[in-house]
Amino acid sequence: MGRLGAQGLCDICTPVSPADVRPGDLVFFEHTYDTDGVSHVGIYVGNGMMLAAGDPIGYSNLNTSYWQSHFYTFGRLPNP
Repeated sequence: MGRLGAQGLCDICTPVSPADVRPGDLVFFEHTYDTDGVSHVGIYVGNGMMLAAGDPIGYSNLNTSYWQSHFYTFGRLPNP
């Protein structure tokens, strides 16, 4: 697969509805930086939480107003 940015990862994923999301799926956000399209990705860990490479790296609640306002979609990586 090579090295991909947030938008590149989103492009190769199969979209997943919030009702079907499961731990290990990716969660994508838009406009978290001054760029068009998908700009940030986290790993869904369950119970409305994700592992995010922010500052600091750690767990974040997806139900906060910040993440809700930037939410784009959930995605599942293709099987190798």
